[in-house]
Amino acid sequence: LGDTMNEYTDERLEAMYSNHTTERLEQILANFQATIEELTSYMNRGADLLQMRIARNNSYSVALELKRRKRASK
Repeated sequence: LGDTMNEYTDERLEAMYSNHTTERLEQILANFQATIEELTSYMNRGADLLQMRIARNNSYSVALELKRRKRASK
């Protein structure tokens, strides 16, 4: 998982999320964060751990894309 996070170049992020508005990405990120928070509060099964890892990984790339957009808009 750690190596995967290093593969998110600006070009890759732009290609991954070109069909989403910034507002939609903010909604997606908020949903991932809510999922992570909810699972953290009652996590006790392997399925919960897998869901959390997926949400964390996906939220990381969305957050990077939002940061990239903010840098690009300056």
